[in-house]
Amino acid sequence: MPESKNQVVVDIRDLSFQYPRGSVPAIRNINLQIKAGEYVVITGPTGSGKTTLAICLNGIIPNLVEGELIGEVIIAVDMNTKEHPVHELTSSIGMVFQNPEDQLFSLNVTDEVAFGVENMGYERQDIIQRVDAAIEKVGLVSRRDYSIFHLSGGQKQKVAIASNLAIAPQILILDAPTADLDPISSREVVGTLLDLRTKEPSKTFIVVDSDISDVISLADRIIVMNKGEIVLDGTPVDLLKNHFHELDDLGIRMPDHIRMMHWLNTAFPGQKEFFLEEKDVRHLMEKYTSSGKLIFTLPPEAVIPKPKEDPVVRFMNVSFKYKNGPTILEDVSFDIQHGEFLAIVGENGTGKSTLMKLMSGLLQPSKGIIETSGVDTSCALEEVLNNVGYLFQNPDNQLFMGTVAEEIAFGPRRQNCSEEEVNKRVDEALEMVGLQDACEQHPFTLSRGQRQRLAAATVLAAQPSLLLLDEPTTGQDQVALDNLMELTQGLIKNYAASVIMVTHDMDLVSRYATRMIVLDKSRILLDGSPLEIFGKKQDILARVCLAPPSMVSLTNNLGGKNECIPNFEWAISGAKIHNDVKTAV
Repeated sequence: MPESKNQVVVDIRDLSFQYPRGSVPAIRNINLQIKAGEYVVITGPTGSGKTTLAICLNGIIPNLVEGELIGEVIIAVDMNTKEHPVHELTSSIGMVFQNPEDQLFSLNVTDEVAFGVENMGYERQDIIQRVDAAIEKVGLVSRRDYSIFHLSGGQKQKVAIASNLAIAPQILILDAPTADLDPISSREVVGTLLDLRTKEPSKTFIVVDSDISDVISLADRIIVMNKGEIVLDGTPVDLLKNHFHELDDLGIRMPDHIRMMHWLNTAFPGQKEFFLEEKDVRHLMEKYTSSGKLIFTLPPEAVIPKPKEDPVVRFMNVSFKYKNGPTILEDVSFDIQHGEFLAIVGENGTGKSTLMKLMSGLLQPSKGIIETSGVDTSCALEEVLNNVGYLFQNPDNQLFMGTVAEEIAFGPRRQNCSEEEVNKRVDEALEMVGLQDACEQHPFTLSRGQRQRLAAATVLAAQPSLLLLDEPTTGQDQVALDNLMELTQGLIKNYAASVIMVTHDMDLVSRYATRMIVLDKSRILLDGSPLEIFGKKQDILARVCLAPPSMVSLTNNLGGKNECIPNFEWAISGAKIHNDVKTAV
């Protein structure tokens, strides 16, 4: 029976938990109630305890994860997680994990989505209807018969979401559900959640994420954690308007239109309303620009390095197909110059990660030639790898040492650096990623976001001439991401390194990339500067499930000018404020 809107469905009482090898509690002194039908966002910096709290709710802690648990969690009115095993809680509370591979084990998409409802004992026809509806909601109809192993990271996340949607529990936890999705797919998932809220108003959603960009307009309530404790709890308008700087200092990732809204409130003291919707912020900006109170100018665009005879990467008529799988890349040719920051974007499953593995020599092309630092990747893999630093989308794929410090030291030692140099690089890398206090911990005692930072540190400590970043935003708060990007700029400036980044984060592309390549249907669709592509190719981007940064939508043709500004920093650096203009706004 559906719960009433005022019914408390999650009741957390004096909850603390410490992992066996942890030096301090991951969460402590948590008291929290969530009502039926609430859409709650739990946010905070990397390592703040968000995911630990989430897996306390569905019974993984204490039933499957060891550690010291104090306090109680009551789910669906009367189910104490200490007294009920996970399978008994599943019909009431479901969870989509941050790393989808943690919960996928069937061979193909349909079997994976069907697995949960089959084990719930539903009739065959009901199972078929639930599976079909869930697969359609997440946009995987064309891939329903695909092997799980042939899906991209974003597609795997969609499968995990569909598996939970098919079971339809009254409480659904989503741990960074859109982190690996392209912008359009992210909007589709958010739209799916909004549709579910409308059709099932008693369903409760709990979203855990350090990036609140996709969920601001959906949230009834935002709970902020830091160092294992709840530090803020309120409505989105209250927190974003009255606690903006606190959230910013903690590293909460917010979209540019919210930053612009806060800036407008500061620039124009008479502005009292605080809008959460992008369209409302745009309308407000139009009022100020049309009245002459606000003028935006376009700063100069970043210079793309001129082509040289010795590019750091060269693809010559490259094609690639996995064994017994679809063609991923077909007849692709391009060069990457020394000192270039290239962003590779595209819809989930278009071959972005495959392209990176080909560059590094981890995969060999089916046809064509790839040269990295002048070396044919099919002939001298060891020489190629000595010049390449690769940050994988899933950090767990590249962590294998016993402590954080040993993990970072592995690369420099492999390069035959002196022990003095190794220690220097380890200390520098630990400081760069903010893991000084964790240097003697085992890597897998860290949170997912901290493991991502550790993986970045291992790559940076080797000081590669070619740095490959596969979805670097996954699990990262704004502070950690800014630090990582600052380090990439240092590699480019000090070592003439080239940076190639695969990402769905268009804001990140607009801030740092000097060039972007858009992949579609196994080929290069667009190749140019971010300003050119975001400003003049928006119709083409929309056709391939991509969208420009929010600042482009906010500033496109603003004030009658046929131009756009790609990011918030550019906008305010060229903004002129005239508070003395008498025209009413």
